Amino acid sequence: MARTRPRLFSFPREVELQHLATWTSDPAVQATVTELVDTFAEVARTKTLPSESLEVLTRGATHPNDQVRSIAGVRLSVATHYFPEALNAFERLRQHADTEVRKTIEALVPNTPLAERPT
Repeated sequence: MARTRPRLFSFPREVELQHLATWTSDPAVQATVTELVDTFAEVARTKTLPSESLEVLTRGATHPNDQVRSIAGVRLSVATHYFPEALNAFERLRQHADTEVRKTIEALVPNTPLAERPT
């Protein structure tokens, strides 16, 4: 059965950010997550991926905090179904110098069009 791509949507901002303070008190991490949530909401709203938005997602996917990497990586993996530039960025992250970044991204491969390609 062919896979269908996930819907390009975001949850309301308050839902996305409601538990943020429970797992980090670091203002820089909170600002990064807020930027990721707001950026992806705009991508979902406009159905476009400007280079600035792709940069926010990519930067988030390389963040030192594993939860931030996961938040960004999941959103980037959804974007790979809609935007070739997101798929290219995702593939580049699979080769990232940081092992933790690669592990985060590799765990998300099944959620991307890459999962349907022969190995």
